[in-house]
Amino acid sequence: MIRQIALLLLLLLNTALFAQQVNVSKRVSLNDKSIIKLIGKVGDNLLVLKKNNDSQDILIYTNEVKEKVKKEIKLASKRARIQRIVADKDRFTIIYKYFKRNKIHIVAEQYDETATLLDSTYLKVIELKGTTNFSRKIELSQNKRYALIHDTDMDSRLFTMAFDLETMEVLWEKSFRPKEVDYEKEFHQVLIDNEGNAYFLFEKDNKRSKKNKARFSIFQYQFAENKAKQYDIGTEGYSWFDLLFSYDNLNKKLVAAGMYTENRYGEASGIYFLKINPKNKEDVIRGTTPFDAKHLVNVLGKKSRKGITGFGDVDIREVILRSDGGVLLVAERNYIYTRRSYGMSADYDPVNRRGDVTNNIIDYYFNDILLYSINAEGALEWKDLLRKRQTSQDDAGRYSSFFLLKTKKNLRFLYNDEIQFSTNVFEYVVADRGPFNRSNVLSTEQDKLFIRMKEAVQVSANSAIFPSIRRNDFKLVKISF
Repeated sequence: MIRQIALLLLLLLNTALFAQQVNVSKRVSLNDKSIIKLIGKVGDNLLVLKKNNDSQDILIYTNEVKEKVKKEIKLASKRARIQRIVADKDRFTIIYKYFKRNKIHIVAEQYDETATLLDSTYLKVIELKGTTNFSRKIELSQNKRYALIHDTDMDSRLFTMAFDLETMEVLWEKSFRPKEVDYEKEFHQVLIDNEGNAYFLFEKDNKRSKKNKARFSIFQYQFAENKAKQYDIGTEGYSWFDLLFSYDNLNKKLVAAGMYTENRYGEASGIYFLKINPKNKEDVIRGTTPFDAKHLVNVLGKKSRKGITGFGDVDIREVILRSDGGVLLVAERNYIYTRRSYGMSADYDPVNRRGDVTNNIIDYYFNDILLYSINAEGALEWKDLLRKRQTSQDDAGRYSSFFLLKTKKNLRFLYNDEIQFSTNVFEYVVADRGPFNRSNVLSTEQDKLFIRMKEAVQVSANSAIFPSIRRNDFKLVKISF
């Protein structure tokens, strides 16, 4: 009987160990100016962009991360600034800009899985004088077909265009002037849906002193109707602490979820949910849930003192849409602490006592992951907390936080247990409400890995690729479940 139990335990241990497969590439040397950007899976290859000062190389790997070839691609200018790379099943597209003779050139180039150029299109050539430099982030539709390029000029005119990545043609191009909005101060977010419609969201009067007037001003352009309209959606007396919008292409709704603030500046007091029908501004669903005492104790790690009704140092990371119209809100506790280390800097002149005698040390803290499941009517169904503690110094938090792998059955939150060369990668698997147990995925010591979780890319229903950059060595890591 004892032998049978021991054998069963051994089989269970082996099952746990081989529940995932980890493949690691050979190292690629980097210099101080090298930039690594994972493109994803195109065809049967895994692609990585390696950018140096005057060259752009595509590193091509097999599906088992064995390097096949390195291929240089020639953009229209050596000073081209890549703004977005979009990978599809059998091709990938690079959208970039460059400056030449007081003009901005915006270009899209499409390549196949071997990094062979398929097509090239000039989207726009713009005079620099008195206009914009189009430096804002390019947004993508959920189906990755449409890219939205936008910016404003000195007169607050909104220049925007939707680019069709499938046909390599401009779908539409417009110049707007939304009413009574300050683009620089009040811009909140922009979205483009799977039909090429654009939504610009501006935040108005988001102050506790004006919370009864707090609202979003929404400017939207409907491509099929060639019609633009602007309307306000109030928050009914709530100021938001952090809020993220997403477009629900299945249910044709604008959905926002986040946290509101009520009593103390810089603290979240509860969960806020907002759902808007873009075709009928009166069709709005709102939901709020204050944090209860038990949740505050779980988050703060101590008994809630009288008067404490919320917490700070938290950011919304993602709003995951559910098929029933609800969402899973993902947030993360994090903060930065700057401290001084006294000592003579390199430029200190001891004779004349000139120069800086202190150096700033920046500590980065990325801690617990907070989960809130909200139904289609805005009611909180359940909430939970995934424990982690990550601390690093002077690294911009590159190796901290987590990567979320989405499968049909569950969500996998992967993260470095400690921010150091020798650590373990752990995961939480979320299928429904908790409690959730964490498990060890891999040890980084054997293959000398240092994984940047936030830069990972999901490449299939159950696998993702991760960049490992340790000193000047890059390795591509693939984890499959």
